[in-house]
Amino acid sequence: MSLSRLEQETIILFNEAEDTASVDTCNGALIRKLDKQIALQENGTVVPVREDEYGKVYLIPKSWVKVHPPRSLSPEQRAELSARGKANRQAQLNRAEITTGTEAAPYAAAGEHVA
Repeated sequence: MSLSRLEQETIILFNEAEDTASVDTCNGALIRKLDKQIALQENGTVVPVREDEYGKVYLIPKSWVKVHPPRSLSPEQRAELSARGKANRQAQLNRAEITTGTEAAPYAAAGEHVA
């Protein structure tokens, strides 16, 4: 029996007295990420607590729990970052041209046409 999308939840519990947080999840991507951390960590930073047919429970450092609001950019900031990205991409193409000896096509942003 599988869980509906609504039932596939993640619950993170922590308190002020302890340095760890409990993560109870049915999210496959989060389970893979935490299992990978278990494989990489030799000091037991992530501790598996329980596993059932639906998900897993882990103990993680409380310092790993973050609330990160999305970045909001003004139209000017967005345009500046876009221009910087285009310049970086063109520089990558130029470096590739130098190392391979072939001529790179000019970089076109999404929606632009290069003749």
